[in-house]
Amino acid sequence: MNWTKLKTYLIILLVAINLFLAISYINSIKKDSYLDNGAITNTVEFLAKQGIEISKETIPTKIYNSNIIECSYNDNYYENVAISISSSDKESINILPDKSIKITTQNGDSFTFDSNFNFTYISTSFKEENTLSTLEFTHDNDKSVSLTKEQHKKIENFLYPEYQQNKVFSYSIKSVTPKGNDSISLTCIQIIDNTPINNHLVTFELQGNDILAASGTWFFPTEAESYTYNLYDQLSILIKEAQLHKSGDMSNVNYKISSLNHVYSTYWSANKDNVYFVPSWKISTDDSQDRIYNTISCELYS
Repeated sequence: MNWTKLKTYLIILLVAINLFLAISYINSIKKDSYLDNGAITNTVEFLAKQGIEISKETIPTKIYNSNIIECSYNDNYYENVAISISSSDKESINILPDKSIKITTQNGDSFTFDSNFNFTYISTSFKEENTLSTLEFTHDNDKSVSLTKEQHKKIENFLYPEYQQNKVFSYSIKSVTPKGNDSISLTCIQIIDNTPINNHLVTFELQGNDILAASGTWFFPTEAESYTYNLYDQLSILIKEAQLHKSGDMSNVNYKISSLNHVYSTYWSANKDNVYFVPSWKISTDDSQDRIYNTISCELYS
C-alpha cells in the first residue's frame, strides 16, 4: 500500500469535508438571518387583498435580533447633562410655562429641556447676529464639507459627555454644510447598533472649532443594560398592519406603503425612573402617515 498517496488522499478528503461543513454553516446562518423569498411574496399578495400596496423591494430581507436597552433616569438628569456639556456648575434652573426646564450655567451657557428629550443649547459665545435658523436640517450635499479632527472631538464630547459614555449608543453624521465666515451646520442621528432611534437627531452650528448652538432630540446616555427577547419580524408587523386596517374606520381606503424601516422607539417605565429603547418597525405610507410597531408585542406604538 502506498501510504504517501493514501495520506494525501485523506488530507484532501478532510479539507473537502471541512469546506462542505463551512459552506453549510454559512448557508444556515444566511437562512436564519434573512426572510424566505416565498414568505415575502405571500405577504405582499395578502396585503394587496386587504387594499394595501407594497413592493417586494420595499421590504427589508434581513432579520434583526436587536436587544432592548434599559437606561436609568432621575430628577438630576438634565442638570447633570448641562453641567457636563458646559464644564461649568449650575447658575440657575427654572420651570418654564410650557413645563420645559431652563438651566443656565456659571459660564453663561443656556439649556432648555423637555420631557421628550428635546433640547436647545446656546453657548456663551453665541452672538446676537447669529441665528438659530441655521439649525434647520439640510440635504444640500453639493456643499458638503468634511469635519476636522478637532471638530469631530467637540461633537463627540457634546453628544456623549465623558461621565455618560457607554458602548451601546453611537451617532452618525447625516450632513455637513458650510455657512460662510468659518461657520458650518451639521446634523447627527442617534443610533444603537447601527439602527437609528426614531426622530432622534440634533443639528449643530459651529464657528471654527467652537459649538455655538445645538438643537434637536437626543438621549444623553446613562448606565445601560441590554435584554434579549424573541422579536416579531417585519412580515408579522405588516400582517398586523393589514389586520388593523381591515378592522378600522379606513377599511375601505386603499393605500401604498412607501417605506419600512427598522428603528428604535423610546418608552418610559411606569414610574419614569427608567427609559427603554425598544426595537420597532416604522411604516410610512404614500399619504405621509407614519406608524411604529414595537417588535416585542407586535402592537402599534404610534
